[in-house]
Amino acid sequence: MVDRISALPDSLLCLILSFLPTTESVTTSVLSKRWKHLWRSVPALDFDDERYARNVSNYDNFPLFVNTVIITRNWQEAVQKFRLKCKFSPFCGHSNISTWIYAAAVQYRVEHLDLCFPSGLSILEPIVFPSTILGCTNLVILKLNGFTVNAVPSFALPELKILHLKSLRFSELVCLAHFLSGCPNVEDLKTEGLCFEKPSTNVEFRSLPKLVRADIDRYISSEAVAYVKFPLEVVSNVKFLRIKKMNAELNDTGIGLIPEFHNLISIELNYIVCNDLNVNLWIEVVEVLKHCPKVRDLLIDKCLLGRSGKKIMDGSKVIQLHKVVGGNFSCSPPILWQLLNSDLMQNQQRL
Repeated sequence: MVDRISALPDSLLCLILSFLPTTESVTTSVLSKRWKHLWRSVPALDFDDERYARNVSNYDNFPLFVNTVIITRNWQEAVQKFRLKCKFSPFCGHSNISTWIYAAAVQYRVEHLDLCFPSGLSILEPIVFPSTILGCTNLVILKLNGFTVNAVPSFALPELKILHLKSLRFSELVCLAHFLSGCPNVEDLKTEGLCFEKPSTNVEFRSLPKLVRADIDRYISSEAVAYVKFPLEVVSNVKFLRIKKMNAELNDTGIGLIPEFHNLISIELNYIVCNDLNVNLWIEVVEVLKHCPKVRDLLIDKCLLGRSGKKIMDGSKVIQLHKVVGGNFSCSPPILWQLLNSDLMQNQQRL
């Protein structure tokens, strides 16, 4: 049998190893003398404490492993991606976490930074967002999960194209505005589970001019007020938009300020409803469509909840609007009637 792998150059072998978790790429060092130090030049570092969390008594081996890799790695070879997921972040130690992030953002100068701390929003052990990340001007992809953001200094990430924010707690809503304004060239934005501790007055959110795709939660939770709508002006330039966790049954003043979506061609609205035929839902949908002159495809995704709050049905409706109304939404009653009639037909079929 021909050994084709051994014939490959080191650079290609390192690229192959970059798709593996670092724990696995390191284990290849036992294969032969050639492989002994190959892992030290892999262009991606991927640390996940999942396997160590299975036995808490041995968890200390995880920070030890990460520190060893960082110290012994070949620094003459660039690191393009750094991923760190700590499910049990309190056991890692904040000093260790700060050191690892500093190494990735400042020393490695990575292009892809993915930091995930599912338990980071714990009141007892919050993981405070390190502002050193904002100085990593060559970042192209930034994914953050589980940080507490107390302050956001003035910064600019000119190369950033993908920004995913999940389960971040901002001290004030204005911190979110400052964070987004420092990423003017983002093309892909995703937000989920954002919250803030206290409201801010006269907060100005700016549109992201190069945004192509956005996947956002409609509401931002708060410890001071019930909820705050995500500012849609931020995503007004997108072509593809998904809005999750919309709720037509909340007793608020409506969907809020809706900007003109001049470039939007596809929109998905995800609703949580308690009434399978909620007229407010469709009125809200039509109100959104009035501001989308070029939209062609509409997807309505409904999650129906029972009285106990338990999900009892999932349903989705895909409508190719360009075939139905030709993209002209100035006449809202006919569109609303069609949507309602379609919903009634589906309900009768289920009955």
